[in-house]
Amino acid sequence: MDKPRFKWIYILSFLIPVFFLNLIFLISGIFPFGASSLLQGDLNFQYISYLSYFRDSILSGQFNNFLYSFSMSLGNTMVGLDAYYLLNPLFVILLFFKSSTLPVAIYFITNLSIGIIGTIMFFYCKHSRRVQLNDYFSLIFSLSYALSSYTIIYMSNIMWLPGVALLPLIAYGIEVLINDGKGKIYFFSLAFAILFNFYIGYMLCIFSFLFFVYNWMILNPINLSQLKKTFPIIGKYIYLSISTVLINMIVLLPTIQATALAKSSQTPTDFAFHSLVNPFLVIRSLLLINNTQIGLPNIYCGLIIAVLVLHYFLNSEIKLRDKSISFSFITIIYLGLQFQTFSVIWHVFKSPLGFPHRFSFIMSFTLIYFAMISIKNTKKIKESIGHSIKLFTILSITNLISILSLYYANIQTSTKALLSSMIIIAFYLILINVVIRNKGLLRRVAFLFMVVILGTELFITGQRSYTAADRNFNQYEYSTYVSKNQEIIESIHQNDLSFYRLEKNYLRDSAAFNDSLLLNYHGISHYSSSLDINTRIGLQYLGYTSFDSIWPSWINYNNGGTIASDTLLGVKYFLSNTNNNNGSIAYFNDSTFVNDGIKVFTNPFFLGIGITASDQLLHLPPQSNNLFTNQNKIWDAFIGRNNTPIFQPIQFKTSFHNVRISDGRLNKINTQKEAFIDLSYTSNIDPAYLYFGNNNKYVNLSQQFQMVQAKSQMDYPTYSNNGIIPLEKNKPNQQTHIKLVVNNPIDYPEIMLYKLDIKRFSTMISNLKKNPLHISEYSNTHINSEINNTKKKKYLFLSIPYDRNWSISVNNKRVATKKVLNNFIAVPLGSGRNHIEMSYVNSSIIHGTIISGLWFIWMIVSFSIHSKRSLKKRHNKMRNAD
Repeated sequence: MDKPRFKWIYILSFLIPVFFLNLIFLISGIFPFGASSLLQGDLNFQYISYLSYFRDSILSGQFNNFLYSFSMSLGNTMVGLDAYYLLNPLFVILLFFKSSTLPVAIYFITNLSIGIIGTIMFFYCKHSRRVQLNDYFSLIFSLSYALSSYTIIYMSNIMWLPGVALLPLIAYGIEVLINDGKGKIYFFSLAFAILFNFYIGYMLCIFSFLFFVYNWMILNPINLSQLKKTFPIIGKYIYLSISTVLINMIVLLPTIQATALAKSSQTPTDFAFHSLVNPFLVIRSLLLINNTQIGLPNIYCGLIIAVLVLHYFLNSEIKLRDKSISFSFITIIYLGLQFQTFSVIWHVFKSPLGFPHRFSFIMSFTLIYFAMISIKNTKKIKESIGHSIKLFTILSITNLISILSLYYANIQTSTKALLSSMIIIAFYLILINVVIRNKGLLRRVAFLFMVVILGTELFITGQRSYTAADRNFNQYEYSTYVSKNQEIIESIHQNDLSFYRLEKNYLRDSAAFNDSLLLNYHGISHYSSSLDINTRIGLQYLGYTSFDSIWPSWINYNNGGTIASDTLLGVKYFLSNTNNNNGSIAYFNDSTFVNDGIKVFTNPFFLGIGITASDQLLHLPPQSNNLFTNQNKIWDAFIGRNNTPIFQPIQFKTSFHNVRISDGRLNKINTQKEAFIDLSYTSNIDPAYLYFGNNNKYVNLSQQFQMVQAKSQMDYPTYSNNGIIPLEKNKPNQQTHIKLVVNNPIDYPEIMLYKLDIKRFSTMISNLKKNPLHISEYSNTHINSEINNTKKKKYLFLSIPYDRNWSISVNNKRVATKKVLNNFIAVPLGSGRNHIEMSYVNSSIIHGTIISGLWFIWMIVSFSIHSKRSLKKRHNKMRNAD
């Protein structure tokens, strides 16, 4: 192949999948072909905010933001989030876009990712030591891999796509290692895969082991003498594999520590041996039938792959030994799709949530790999038309049995889609026969038809996925939301350079809790798999909405906790886009800024992030289900004595309307009429709050009331609304009603109705403000501050999550801090003036850097020694030859 053709054919391998991808976007109305963006699922709820934070941190030169951030809830190490979400090298493109136009950047990153996947797969098809296909078949298989159902479904998880792209290079590196004894390609491809995303990198480590064993067994007879003969290659593979891990310890070690902190105690690893999916659905996943559904193994990569894989196992030209080894290889990967025990191993020993088969791209690649080998052994098809008929018949019967089995399992399948699949399979068999029997123009036309048919298949499945999902966030709504809120927050920052937290009672979307990262402010809400579980628990006991699941956890400020908890956590500003007087708004200072319906209110009780406290604070892990009692005890510790509690119960009356109580559950009497509980109480000047004491972290969708107040209504409790509810403010001595509508049979709630004694709380705050914490300078990893302290107070409470990596000194002496209130910092103080300096130094990064650095040096030294020995051997051979 001449050089110009070499260049253009690789460009074509990039452009063909990108063309069909944009065809999907065109029909689906996705930017730039419509108002929809690629923001769907967690890309919308989580990742876009992380990417905005990534962009802002680099452009501002604040690289310490990648170590620790006060924009990640109250404060959290960032290394776990960095390693999992932010190391895709294509994210450099984000730097050329504004935060308000990041969905456009996502569009370009997605196109580049799919194109690169196609190009690397094309390279593998051309250069694989076992196949080395021609240009045309290489284009077909690269398109098949680049637009497989996995990449379509998981496209929103753009941090995983580099691993998908590097898989063919890892496979090629293993082949070169086994055949030539050279390991550079294998080492660098797997090392970069682990670096770019440790999660997918872990899966690729499993694949590399399986693929190495498979290729070694194919090339070598299984006996002891051959094992001894090839031991240097096996040893080199093990050495290089271990090296890929050790060289990445700079990322892996702090990530392991961060993951341990974020690990949920509520969802233990499940190794139970049970089936995850109907096995006939796995067969159906290879057809043109709803193969991009979330929850199914997304292994579809074109019907031509199914044809050629079957041909591989029916081809008598291929040795039975090779078929047996190949079948075992496929089966081992399949077990992870089918059974929970093996799936957990693939998913880093944790059951995945939402996307249950995250390694299924490995099965797609494996199927394509055997299709590639099959195409090199087409003699049987060429010699016998009957063989093609046999392939078609077996596929038809298999598919028919699968569809009938699914039908009797009450899983509906379109007969039209089944017939379409079989017609396309017939076309492929005809075209394959034309290709292998002819040369010249007719052969090229047949190849062109195969590319068009395959591209049409992949387009149809991709377009169905986007049409069925209907979950893409509007491009222009995102841009408007970010621009409007950025203007407000930047105005606040310009007028107030102190350390404070800011929150709001509205969201960009239903579960988009990461606006503090998106818009660059210190907040409370957060949603990610990297959130310290102890922070979440601590905020839950203060009355904030909390949710815990297998991987991600979230804290949602929602309508706020209480004025007391907001003050405790240093919330100074509150943004609202409603006119209701619920929550803290009615008790905060009047709006200081208004922009397009959004008002900014100031907390008059603001104390900052530090409050002096007595040693009572050390004995207060709030374990009571009564969150108001918890807060009473906390504020007593700040005063240093037990006084009249600031939260006091409100006397209320309960009346039932069309509701019957039976065995602790509420049921409708007449299902055709509205059923509700009416709570009535007499309001006064104090803010009132409602909470259900038997609230659970897992909120069943049927276990919800519709809570109706005079000016608002909401579902409660829900996944995103299960904390303390601030009630609307009414005139003193007015009869107030809260209606809890019962729509389904539901557990009787443990109703807690409390008020905050605002007069007493104001007096308490006035006393605490006499000795405030003055912060002279701060960043995400360093804080300098001073405070004057009395003898009665022995500790400084900091509303910063406890982390061993914080080094704190008082008056230039290192002090041992205490963990209080589940996960906050208490700093011991002396009487009088105290200068407090805090520095965040992640020890695991230091240790990881040392390990990676030492191993890197060792690899360079060993490589140099090996090179010198090789050079000396060659020199001796040449001298002996002379």
